[in-house]
Amino acid sequence: MRFIQIFFLIILIFFLMIIYAQNIQTLQQTIALGYDLHWHAWTTPPLKLYFFLLFFFVLGAFSVFFLLVFETLRFKAQASRFKKLAAKLEAEVNSLRTLPSEDAGMGAQGEEQSS
Repeated sequence: MRFIQIFFLIILIFFLMIIYAQNIQTLQQTIALGYDLHWHAWTTPPLKLYFFLLFFFVLGAFSVFFLLVFETLRFKAQASRFKKLAAKLEAEVNSLRTLPSEDAGMGAQGEEQSS
């Protein structure tokens, strides 16, 4: 399985290199991003387009990473609660198994009375 993952990663890198090589002129254009809210305006310094693409890709990767970390922590807490509940229910079942059964006693007495 690890071999297949590495193989697909190499293919992905290969295709990304082809896309970059064929679009190098477009990616090296200088642009400035900004906004104007009528009371406040802001503009980035002029930067290459590939810098913006790389920056937003890294920002998205960190966002997904932190969301996955928080989700993993939430699932671990939920698994811990379920383990505690399972242990409690198992202890209850075991305590009920060790109690003498009232039905078993009545069944034995009922047989004796009927004979």
